[in-house]
Amino acid sequence: MFWWCRETSEEALQFLWLAKTLYPDYFRDIDMNKETKYFYRTFYEYELTDSEIQTILNPT
Repeated sequence: MFWWCRETSEEALQFLWLAKTLYPDYFRDIDMNKETKYFYRTFYEYELTDSEIQTILNPT
């Protein structure tokens, strides 16, 4: 996994994350943990742990 700084298959998640980050009031119904888990399960057939989701959404 890598930071979301280039075009990847994860780009769909990037737009959700950006919208929620910039306009949290407008996108409060989006659950990024749920969306990220669903994306990885559906497209990569990989079940992310809660820790992995946090690492993806909040890199240090």
